[in-house]
Amino acid sequence: MGEEVPPASRNELVKKMLAAATRLDDEPTPREDQVLFFSLVGAQLMAFGLVDDSIKFLEQGLQLEPENADLLAWLGEALYNKDRTKAVELLNQSISSGTKLVRPYLHLANHFLVGGDFVLAQAYAAHAADRARDSFSLGVALEIMAISLSEQRAPHDLVLGLLRRAAKLAPDNKRIEFNLAAFEKFVQSKSVPATWETQENREVSESRERWRVRLPPEIFEPNREAASANVE
Repeated sequence: MGEEVPPASRNELVKKMLAAATRLDDEPTPREDQVLFFSLVGAQLMAFGLVDDSIKFLEQGLQLEPENADLLAWLGEALYNKDRTKAVELLNQSISSGTKLVRPYLHLANHFLVGGDFVLAQAYAAHAADRARDSFSLGVALEIMAISLSEQRAPHDLVLGLLRRAAKLAPDNKRIEFNLAAFEKFVQSKSVPATWETQENREVSESRERWRVRLPPEIFEPNREAASANVE
């Protein structure tokens, strides 16, 4: 959670994260702390667009805890545009393992939406809406539900209502904006079928649920207190 990190600060943070990883073996580190470290760093690197580095950290975490639901979810997202089959498998494993994250449901909902399986897309979107803890995620979930319902010949008023609510919840999401305008035009004209945009908006700020984590300073500077004592 929080504001965007300036590029210079981001680069410095990445350096600290990568350097911290090399110190894990310097002194005994509890397994659960290592898992947390790989989870947080892997997630944050993905937020910075360093997907390959992110995958390495997440895979290291899963070597320690293969059924960690959130690690499975984050790795599934990291692989989503690289290996869709593997990503879908990981996202489903994450859900089966009890993840509390909403992103796996959103990715699977959109995956099935693009694939034309509107029943499954609606089902995953409904689960995402139930679990959403931020407006953006809820808006995306409602949009996918609206498209899926429309394709199943749901009443226009229901679809339009969901799209309008989605647009209010996620006003910066260009895909929702486009689909709302397209469906409003379709309803008005009653002749030209609505053309849906289903490409995920990577350029738009995504769910605040996930990668805007604030990493504990001690991860990067484990001996800061000792260093301060030496200075004094």
